[in-house]
Amino acid sequence: DLARQLHQIAGGNTVSSPTGGGVGPGGGGRTMEMDKFQRSITDGDFEFLKFLSYDELTGRMSGLDSEMEKEIDDLRRRYHAKRQPILDAMDQKRKRQQNF
Repeated sequence: DLARQLHQIAGGNTVSSPTGGGVGPGGGGRTMEMDKFQRSITDGDFEFLKFLSYDELTGRMSGLDSEMEKEIDDLRRRYHAKRQPILDAMDQKRKRQQNF
């Protein structure tokens, strides 16, 4: 949803899919404008928000909580995926030391 909104801000037309995600013209790939806005957000440059209408801002704000929850869940999954092999290696080492 955020990608669709960024694409709209950049001036691209989107076609909504049944799941609510947007697909841009050209197959849904990221455009240079979307990358520019994503870099702006990453760098902490929120100047582009000045040019959004009140409705666009409230729409973005209403979806913010769910987007943050999804991002937190994704971070948790990646953390556990990286942590598990370390825990497994520690357990194997502990078991090898007990055998001696």
